[in-house]
Amino acid sequence: MAHWKPEVSSQAWCRPLVHRLPAVPVADDVAHPVLATRALPGVTVAVARRGGTQEWDLALPGGRTFGAALRAQPISSTWTDGHLVVLGADDIGALGRTPCSGLRSVIVTPLPEADEAPTYLAMDRRTARRQLQSGSVIVPGAFAMDALTLGILWALANLDDALLADDTELTECRRLLRTQLPSADISIPPELVTELSATSYGWLGSDSCARYIVRATETFTTRPVFWTREQRGEEASSWLFFRHKLDYLRVTSHRFGSRGDPVVRDFCIPEETVYTSPPAERVLVLLAAALMESLGIRTQVCTDPQLSTVDGFVLAPGTRAVIATWVRTEGRWHVDSTASRSALAAFGTRQAAVHQIRDAPSPVERLTALAGYLGLDWIWVTRRCRELSPHTCAGFARPRSRLLSTEGVDVACRYLAQLADPA
Repeated sequence: MAHWKPEVSSQAWCRPLVHRLPAVPVADDVAHPVLATRALPGVTVAVARRGGTQEWDLALPGGRTFGAALRAQPISSTWTDGHLVVLGADDIGALGRTPCSGLRSVIVTPLPEADEAPTYLAMDRRTARRQLQSGSVIVPGAFAMDALTLGILWALANLDDALLADDTELTECRRLLRTQLPSADISIPPELVTELSATSYGWLGSDSCARYIVRATETFTTRPVFWTREQRGEEASSWLFFRHKLDYLRVTSHRFGSRGDPVVRDFCIPEETVYTSPPAERVLVLLAAALMESLGIRTQVCTDPQLSTVDGFVLAPGTRAVIATWVRTEGRWHVDSTASRSALAAFGTRQAAVHQIRDAPSPVERLTALAGYLGLDWIWVTRRCRELSPHTCAGFARPRSRLLSTEGVDVACRYLAQLADPA
């Protein structure tokens, strides 16, 4: 079977932002095209008129558990040094008059390019409204909609919508779970479980597994190896946006990384998974690995599809194994701990079978190898991260759920931004 090689995103938007240029209007009939890019296939756009203002209703592509909607308000703009300044009085007036609805909303404005299909910048609508008192809205040029920003916005919007929709039920489930130690026998009342989306139930599993691992590894006297099941950007986005995941990474990296050798975390990402993932999802995988590397965690990848179903585990060789699995578990997470010799041998065999595509001594070499495997242009990724690093991704992908944060993805972008290009 012929292998498909992922395309690298266009870099036309990377031209320097200098000099003031004429205003760029948004035509009434422009509604597609520009947001439904190859970076995130499956975006559909419908034009709507609300209160005399044109808006775009975007249906974001689904995933294994994802599927969210987004509202965009196109605004004309003027180009200036380093920023795009939205100066249209009518557009700013409409932005101020229209109340923020429950649906996530962004403003979008075009870059002054010669291409027939212009590139757009995006900013969270609530963030834009905060600037109204100054009489203008300044959108950083770094917020250009491409595989990087679209992937972040896509993941955040889906996670946010699902967790907010289940906020009451999640609060009750968290109360029940935190009164007991996470164990393989955890039970949540069926009436609560049936009310939760797959994303919300996954959040509970992730939180419970993280708390279990932190407690179960307190007595480990040797540096363990972590095996994680995330393969796609949809799954890897939990590392970037779940608040408890960043705390968990910091605790485990500090606990074991301070003993000399770095903590090791293994992934299994088969080639078929790469071939069937759009660029925006593959970028999220790279960002998750960069986040871990920034905390001193050595990331390693194997490609053997036969290992893709192995449970998530933490192995202290020859001593104990902690099993903690919530990704792709058919609706139920599983945690356990064992010192059985046969079980330890089995886990050790699986870990030793890792065919590393990033067996390199430095983080930059490991991450560049991963970018190449994922079909991503390393120069493009790091340049985009340098553009984003002075800002926070919340500027265009603002969390509303208290369970989410952009701190993890911001840390990953800043880390990639400061890495030197390898020789």
